[in-house]
Amino acid sequence: MLIKRCSDHQNVNKVACISEGDNLTLAIYNAQRSDSGVYYCTDSYIIFLTFGNGSTLIVGDSYTNSSWVLPLAPSSHGLLYSGTADLACVVHGVSNPVQISWSISEDLQEQGLTRSLKTKEGSLVFINHISIPMATWTSGKNFTCDVKFNSSGKSVKKIARYVEASSTAPASECSHYIVPLAAGAGLLLLVVSLSLIWTLCPSTLGFKPRISAPPASEENQGGILYAHLDFDSRNRKGCTMQRPARGKRVKP
Repeated sequence: MLIKRCSDHQNVNKVACISEGDNLTLAIYNAQRSDSGVYYCTDSYIIFLTFGNGSTLIVGDSYTNSSWVLPLAPSSHGLLYSGTADLACVVHGVSNPVQISWSISEDLQEQGLTRSLKTKEGSLVFINHISIPMATWTSGKNFTCDVKFNSSGKSVKKIARYVEASSTAPASECSHYIVPLAAGAGLLLLVVSLSLIWTLCPSTLGFKPRISAPPASEENQGGILYAHLDFDSRNRKGCTMQRPARGKRVKP
């Protein structure tokens, strides 16, 4: 939004343009938290507008209990078909604008392009993006995201660094096969174990034996006949041993 035209002299008690030689400075008096933002100076030539890099004004402290800073860097596989590397610095959960800048090994300064979002809770999220040449990103230098939440000079710094593909590619490629191989081996072991138990000890699984126990003797005797079934007898392999019923005649 248009804040001030330096050619007019309206509302000078709040916003004024101060001329110092060929330079113009925007002065904001009695600044409030709502005045926080990025201010751009522009020069018009016929129908074209030329903008400056912008200046960030922070009134008060934008830091909250849910604030955090996270640098995002491209993976080594994403650089195969691109000539540049895209880095982003995410600042989450702030109440007002913040100042975001980049430094490359504490030398070169980059401002980047900042986009803002508002969460459903009402806090702000800022994403600052820079594009750098591939050779600069893979040079092993530190790329530091510097975030200022207020005007005290203190800041939060997060570092991103290039990691060679050779040190991470084998582990990432093998990880795709570890889970399927482990699941297949476990399933095969389970099938073999059940087959052995079924063959050697079918009764331990609760299945009906293949060969039924021989019927008890039905001799026609003139007394009372009873049958004793021994279910506790087991062979040396731990399987149930089948024994024929033993009959005993009792005189009346």
